[in-house]
Amino acid sequence: MVVLASISGELETTGVSSRAIQSRSPCDTPKTDRLSVVLSKDIVTMSNETRQQTSYRPELPDWGAYLTWPITGDDWIHPDDRELANRLLPSPRVFRRHNWDGEYYHLNYGQLQLRVQPSMWVSVPAVDLSVGQQVEVMYRDGLNDPGIFHISDIFYVPMRNEVEFCVHGVSLKSNRRYLRDDLRPLHIQHHLRIGHYLHETPKANIPDDVEMLNVGDLTSG
Repeated sequence: MVVLASISGELETTGVSSRAIQSRSPCDTPKTDRLSVVLSKDIVTMSNETRQQTSYRPELPDWGAYLTWPITGDDWIHPDDRELANRLLPSPRVFRRHNWDGEYYHLNYGQLQLRVQPSMWVSVPAVDLSVGQQVEVMYRDGLNDPGIFHISDIFYVPMRNEVEFCVHGVSLKSNRRYLRDDLRPLHIQHHLRIGHYLHETPKANIPDDVEMLNVGDLTSG
């Protein structure tokens, strides 16, 4: 028997380092220092004859945040996306990870897109709203000032394991964060099942002995 120390292809964790994001003043965009995170190692025991490499891929889509810079350098980011990644990461922003192309995960934050290799991030509860989406702030017995807004940011609060939303109006940005129960999405798109709804072309029910009027005769001459 041989004991091997291997680093798993990807680690999902809900733990947060002592320098992780703390909730700041309303709707600020906190920026953490870059930290080189040492990945924990799994001790795997296997025989020489049955050594196998274990590959883990999460079920997509899922949601998470890069509260710290997960790996020294930026080789884990697609070269075309590194400038954007340096603007967005690290932070408590909640990204939606929706695709794996064999080398990179595809993440989006509203209309912003990132491609990153497997790396350690903090998994967060599933989010059914997105940046840029129009929502209604609910009154909730006087807790909120109701209104129609767009989501400007989505942040993860690790100390409470909650997702919070910042919103803005046409010329006004709210100075507070909201929970999911405070918001109701608007303009929900309903998708019809192709081929499920059949509509026949309407036909006129005219008796055979009725003389049809020739419209051309009325317009000529």
